[in-house]
Amino acid sequence: MFQDFRLKVFAAVAEAGSFTKAAERLGISQAAVSQNISLLESKTGVRLFDRLHREVVLTKAGRVFLGYVRNILKACSEADIMFAELDQRTVTVSVSEDIFTTYLIPVLADFLTVHPDVILVRSEAGDHDLAVYVVPSSIPGKNSSVEFLYKPTQAFACTKTCVVLRKILGF
Repeated sequence: MFQDFRLKVFAAVAEAGSFTKAAERLGISQAAVSQNISLLESKTGVRLFDRLHREVVLTKAGRVFLGYVRNILKACSEADIMFAELDQRTVTVSVSEDIFTTYLIPVLADFLTVHPDVILVRSEAGDHDLAVYVVPSSIPGKNSSVEFLYKPTQAFACTKTCVVLRKILGF
């Protein structure tokens, strides 16, 4: 999901020592491998491989870059696993019944239309993805405000929810 295919190609070539062997491992053509490496070298601005007769060898910059690429690919793989395990469709909102029905549901109708896979579940318990709190103003004449708290695991859904709610309600 998150992996840049060029990085995967780079790592395969570095491990195989050959564009042809890397192409076989990845199930793509040798020309596609060459093109991906060329694009990566162009983007980085350095030569990553010395091309010999039938093999390629990492340059000094290529060896350093390989360490970064392995870390990036590992992090991407871990993120893919985290999102695969995460139930991304349900966002539990800790809020009073009155605020949920009066404010959230009407305001988020468009959001839920665009994201029909997201299910809002109201809860008054502490186990929530998004919490909405009405904070009374301590300054006379100033309106109450609304505070949002959300867990990073649901940030993609909750951030959008908060932005929409703040924009429409003026909080």
